[in-house]
Amino acid sequence: MKRIICIVFLCCSCLGSICAHVQFEGIELTGTKPSFVEQLQRKGYTFVCDNANKSVLEGKYHGFPCSVVVYAYSKSIDIVYRVEVVTNSYTQWDDLSHEYDRIEQRISARYGMPTDATKMIYPPFVEEHNEMLGISLNAFNYHSRWEVDNAIIRMSLTSDACVEIRLTDRNSEKMGKKMQQVSVQKAVDETKEAIGNFLNVLRD
Repeated sequence: MKRIICIVFLCCSCLGSICAHVQFEGIELTGTKPSFVEQLQRKGYTFVCDNANKSVLEGKYHGFPCSVVVYAYSKSIDIVYRVEVVTNSYTQWDDLSHEYDRIEQRISARYGMPTDATKMIYPPFVEEHNEMLGISLNAFNYHSRWEVDNAIIRMSLTSDACVEIRLTDRNSEKMGKKMQQVSVQKAVDETKEAIGNFLNVLRD
């Protein structure tokens, strides 16, 4: 009961900072993972599996086929704070780079130019027009990042030639962290109390 009161108090104390949440497909990154997944299913995404603190779905995001991974803060703290979108693998560099640029432009249209961006494949692979080999060998540094208000968005290429977008809600992440700290402190206090009771029994 004491733990529930602490968590409710924390939630209420955070209301001032949680004025708005990042949205994915019009759904705020907040609340429980089952609720978030259910809303995505209503929008046409297909549930694939659950794994610890994440759920995987498949569907189409802005017209391209993808997997969507929904993250709760932890297995015990069921607050959605991050969503990852991963496109299907590409076999041609022109297609992969074109899709990356298209998605980057779409994100920039909403959030402005990236806070930082690096688009580099190691020179030997570029000179030989074999960028896809460089991708498969992790011989690249290709990412764009936006930090705006309550959102952190990171977009990158993966070694299996996919475009990955990671959207993190800072407010939900902060709330999850505070709830975890309360939970850890409660465990510490209970351990101290148990040790104290044990020592009292020994004294008696």
